[in-house]
Amino acid sequence: MDQFFTGRFGAVDSTAGPASRQPTNECSALTLASEITQYRGWLEHAIGAAATARRTLGAAVSFAEEARDPDRLAHSLGFLGYVTVSAGNYGEVLALSDAALSVRDAHPVVNAYGRMRRAELLAAHGAKREAQHSLILADSASEAADGIEPPPSMYMPAEHRGTEWLASALRRVDPDMVDA
Repeated sequence: MDQFFTGRFGAVDSTAGPASRQPTNECSALTLASEITQYRGWLEHAIGAAATARRTLGAAVSFAEEARDPDRLAHSLGFLGYVTVSAGNYGEVLALSDAALSVRDAHPVVNAYGRMRRAELLAAHGAKREAQHSLILADSASEAADGIEPPPSMYMPAEHRGTEWLASALRRVDPDMVDA
């Protein structure tokens, strides 16, 4: 893992619960900074600047941690994991996925999306049995989140609001894992 992240994942499990998430100007500014920085990192990734995108998304994670915003934190860790795939460090990608999924009080839609991404990641790396188990968890999380509005800052196309999107994503990765 990058030195920047050494020791940072332990802090994820201690994310403050809703009682300590008082909306202060500082927290609101940090949440906004995390969101904007996250999108910047995504754009950097889109143009092929992978190392820059990873650094930028690392900053988005830091802002979200400081803001004590579980949705931003889980989402930023998920984005960071997504761009880290291109670096080829599967262990780090799994650690980022674990970190994103361990964030307490993250929005159910953010959690469902993170679980679906983990199933895709495992399937893409040939871990079929683990991917199947992860997909079951993703499907359960998606069903639990069905009908719940995603957080305002989360891009979620209409087709992602039901459980069919999980099967559609999986068909792209491993068609044999989906029952006909």
